Amino acid sequence: MEQIYSFTYTRPLKLYKYVSSEALRSILDKWSLKVTFRDDCNDPFELLPEGENPLESKINGDIGFISFSGSNNVNSLWGNYSENYKGACIEFEIPTIYYQGNKKSKDNHLWSLACILKQCYAIEMFHISYIEDASGAVMQDMYDGNIIVKCIYSDKRAAIHDNEIIDYIPHSERYNIQQILRAVIPVALKSPEWEKENEYRILFRQENCDVNSRMYLRSTLMQYMSRIIITPRSEIKKDIERLLEERKKEGKCPQGVHVVCAEFSRNSFSLEIP
Repeated sequence: MEQIYSFTYTRPLKLYKYVSSEALRSILDKWSLKVTFRDDCNDPFELLPEGENPLESKINGDIGFISFSGSNNVNSLWGNYSENYKGACIEFEIPTIYYQGNKKSKDNHLWSLACILKQCYAIEMFHISYIEDASGAVMQDMYDGNIIVKCIYSDKRAAIHDNEIIDYIPHSERYNIQQILRAVIPVALKSPEWEKENEYRILFRQENCDVNSRMYLRSTLMQYMSRIIITPRSEIKKDIERLLEERKKEGKCPQGVHVVCAEFSRNSFSLEIP
């Protein structure tokens, strides 16, 4: 039988969350990350496919995401999201399996997703068996923190039509997979103006989130936190170390999580991060 897909175990994928000092305290206090939905996005075109007007769209926005950057040393992110360098950058090391399908196989809808999204990661805690099950029920779980999508930057918004997926999806599955693609592709596509953020997203359904102070939260990714990076402008080191120790005593925070102090470079426009 022809192998229709393959998996490559990778080193943990390092992802970064830029936050203000207030947001960092909230994350450590609640031990959860905020899930963002369309109405809360700073880009009005988020999650909207081609033909949708941001002011008129009736998309219900029940699919949200937690966003990360693949870089920890982007000046604009430190300035815009980390309170002008007074906040922090949280580092996560997420164990992943890189998925790559076989183009010759036309009956593998996971391959079609990987093909269109360019890069697709599955969090290792769900193991290969999760991905190998190609049933529709399992595909729904991709909205529950199981898939990491690397954003694609394009001048054109997402347009998913029958003729775009017909070569990859058997007719019996076409309607179901088309609905999945309609939901996922807009999540992955952004304007090239945002490319400097090098963004990755993990998807969640609203119904699977915890609600606290009118915010939708998920705690599952907190186990992968590895360190917190701050700059010389930050005044929160002692406070953050105290919160980390409290979470460690409660058994929530991994013992190796620590605070790292970066320095401003004397020669380049960047930070020097240990």
